[in-house]
Amino acid sequence: MASIKILLKTGKVYSDNRHPVILRVLHERKQNVVTLGFNAKKEEWNKDLQRFSSIAKGYKSKNKALDVYEEKAETILADISKEGMNFCFELFISRFRDENSESSTLFVMYESYINELVERNNVSTASIYNNAFNVIKSYLKNKDVSLYSIDYKFLKSFETFLFKKGNTGGGVHHHMRSLRAVLNEAIRRKYFDTSHYPFSTQFNKTGYSLSHLKSNARPRALSGSDMKLFKNFDVEKYPHYKQAHLMFVFSYYGRGFNFTDMAKLKYCNIYDGRIIYRRSKTGKLINLNYNIHLQEIVNYFQKRNGSSEYIFPILNHIHQSEMQKMNRIKKCRAKFNLELKEMAEILKINVPITSYVARHTYATTLKRNGASVEKIAEGLSHSNLKVVKSYLENFSNEELDKTDDLL
Repeated sequence: MASIKILLKTGKVYSDNRHPVILRVLHERKQNVVTLGFNAKKEEWNKDLQRFSSIAKGYKSKNKALDVYEEKAETILADISKEGMNFCFELFISRFRDENSESSTLFVMYESYINELVERNNVSTASIYNNAFNVIKSYLKNKDVSLYSIDYKFLKSFETFLFKKGNTGGGVHHHMRSLRAVLNEAIRRKYFDTSHYPFSTQFNKTGYSLSHLKSNARPRALSGSDMKLFKNFDVEKYPHYKQAHLMFVFSYYGRGFNFTDMAKLKYCNIYDGRIIYRRSKTGKLINLNYNIHLQEIVNYFQKRNGSSEYIFPILNHIHQSEMQKMNRIKKCRAKFNLELKEMAEILKINVPITSYVARHTYATTLKRNGASVEKIAEGLSHSNLKVVKSYLENFSNEELDKTDDLL
């Protein structure tokens, strides 16, 4: 339990032989001090009462102010304990000086950041941060902590917790990036001082680094023979898999079309022999060739769902808000992945097929057929996704169209 005491700091002497009056904070045999704006000579200070003596000018009003400071400090200590928060000097000092006391805690900062994302209609991103927030709360057993409690020791302990919960290196990397983003936002809002930043930077090489958390998961791509098996799947025998089959093939021939982007794809995105749309995840404009494989699939759905503005029967006029769209897409993706898994079992394909496998297979198939590494990056694992996107999205349409012909 922390304790406080008002003292005259005689170890520091001003030019007029006065000493500063301080508030000393003790916690686990460590101390920190807060200057209170008063100073006194030794003879003006009552050591027994730790207050100004009667010979000090204006001693009554000064002592009254010290009483207020002492009461405020005691209240802050009681509040921190009542809130179930771990004590740290930075949290105490921040509250004592009334510096963003509410926003200087981890839970409040997470909630504020998530709410802001929702207000900006970044519902999908907000959902990701909300999931990460729930994991943090589980680790801390629902006890909020000061942002200043997030140090190297905290991060290593959190990392151990995540690995024990069965997370892969990539999973731990995801949670650490989320926490780092929240701290960065706190710095931008001036709720957190950069001098306490716990992550590794070019100026702090000894901080916590995420480099050792890269995922070692093998790329999830189908072999050429397995992809041929999948493309020839007997949808006449298993008609209830028709939609999942066509959407997977569409993703494959559409440069690894993301499931969310397919769900949001409209007929108006098809123009002059091109499919033009913005990635939901990055906001980047994608412009790809409306090849014969894609045309056949679109024609199939148009005949059966022609009245809808959406190509695939996932979203419709009922789904207006971003939250409604996200929930619907999440539900349909789960069904899609389940059906892909069942199809793989029927075909005796050993690779666990999910919506991401089409994207990975697109890249590795092109690599096997001679596409340059500069144009198609092999292995679309999460740890390499950023690099892959930069290659796929920065080459000209003509170059990528020619590359697609290798499929």
